[in-house]
Amino acid sequence: MKQRLKRIELIVDYCVIGAALAFVLSTGWFALQFQHAQRSKGYAIEKGTKLTLPGQDWSKSRSTLVLVLSKNCRFCAASAPFYRRLISKDMRIQNTTFVAVFPQPPDESSEYLRRLGLDVESVKQAPPLSLGVKATPALILVDSHGLVVESWLGQLPPEKEEEVIALIKQQ
Repeated sequence: MKQRLKRIELIVDYCVIGAALAFVLSTGWFALQFQHAQRSKGYAIEKGTKLTLPGQDWSKSRSTLVLVLSKNCRFCAASAPFYRRLISKDMRIQNTTFVAVFPQPPDESSEYLRRLGLDVESVKQAPPLSLGVKATPALILVDSHGLVVESWLGQLPPEKEEEVIALIKQQ
């Protein structure tokens, strides 16, 4: 009888370990699928993608940070303090150009930026989808060849804000 109970206990232990292993593996698989789905839906732009923005000469600076905004976006306005930090004199010495892209006309967009206290080198009008972005705000760091180095979407938490600043300083 003791031997039979030990055998049942051993089988149960193996079943529990197998179930736990299956759970861990499936969770990892689902996480990878979710990340892929997010990227394929346009929530992030793949690194190395050639970004096309009419009238923009990427070669004029080592890097360009494209701010994709909308004057109707509450998260864009809420992100303004971080954008002011980004566009500060300290960051400008990094040889990074700051370009704002809006779906609205440049005169309306420039007024909106002025109200937020954001002074960028250039304001352009283009639909976010033309840049591969489905929502605003979005930040796209582009190198001097127009290739995407990194992109960030939405209102960023403090650790992501620091990631943006660190990456710009590396450029």
